[in-house]
Amino acid sequence: MAEDTQDYSPSVGGVLDVKDFLFEKFQLPVEILDTIIDHAQYWPHTTVKTTTSTTVNSGAGHENRFIIRSYPIGFDSDQQNLDPQQQQPIFKNNYPYTDPIPWPLERKFPQESTKSLLDLWRAKSQYRAEHPCAKIVFTTKSHDQGWGDGGNHGETYTGSYTWFDVGLEKISAAGESGRQTTAGLAQLAGNVPSPHFYIFNAKNITDKISPLPVICSHRTIIPMVKEVPKDPEPVVGPDDCDPNSEDKPDLIAKKPEHEPEKMTYEFDHPLLPGTDALQKNITAKRNIQECVITWSAWDDINPESLEANELANKGRGSATGTGDFVRGLVAGDVVTVWAKSRFPGWTNNVEGVQIDVYWRV
Repeated sequence: MAEDTQDYSPSVGGVLDVKDFLFEKFQLPVEILDTIIDHAQYWPHTTVKTTTSTTVNSGAGHENRFIIRSYPIGFDSDQQNLDPQQQQPIFKNNYPYTDPIPWPLERKFPQESTKSLLDLWRAKSQYRAEHPCAKIVFTTKSHDQGWGDGGNHGETYTGSYTWFDVGLEKISAAGESGRQTTAGLAQLAGNVPSPHFYIFNAKNITDKISPLPVICSHRTIIPMVKEVPKDPEPVVGPDDCDPNSEDKPDLIAKKPEHEPEKMTYEFDHPLLPGTDALQKNITAKRNIQECVITWSAWDDINPESLEANELANKGRGSATGTGDFVRGLVAGDVVTVWAKSRFPGWTNNVEGVQIDVYWRV
């Protein structure tokens, strides 16, 4: 693949126009046209970026911070509207930054309506093949707390416990377009896990335009979701009653002797940066560090190779050069970035994160 030479990004229509021109001018086979487009990296893409700085301190409950998500692969924001002002303005501009919520492991997903939605996106975005993603460019601006464990790490990533990880979400359509009522829309939105967004002007299975949006929600695939015991609610018994209280012991809540343990769900994050880490901060350096990391569908670096060691020397996970993540993405997939910090005193100071996702048409 050729190196990036320009920042210009064509629209879906622009790419199709170029392919039509080449075909009419030179009568080239489709396979050769696709090769030319790929070599030139002439792909449409979406961009999201943070607008504020974030400090991620170590410690349970706040050491794994969701930062940002991309738009779904194959979603043409020029033709459809994620955050319409005329409906639910609370979601305007919040889509990339809304914290994900872990879905129950046994949750059923509406396969038929989701497939219908993705078919609509493909008709509009004209993305190529089942796995259309060409590359993802991550840009991070960050630094740690400026001191370390006392060792002389000399501008390296050795012993760094602040870093970024990449996550994955998949789209599920909560209802087929054209089947909601205005009154039922708000009720449906209240039952859809966050984050969710609306698709306007979507066609339903009868090929009619719906005046009401389809509600789409995200389910997190990476990081994985685990089931854990829920913290018990405090229970007041007769022995805990204030003798001066007017409450009668038989009216005070009692915990059943054989009450089953209540469970909840949370994301399962690794303790240390793994071989799939997006980018570490330079150890014990207070100055802001800007890193541009490109994951391509054409990457093919063995995690055990010398090239992988070079990635690790740059603060990246040694397994992030395989290309597997990008090649495995399908339409509707959403890429996320999480900031991490571990051990007392460590701080990941995030000044900015940007995700650019390119797909082939």
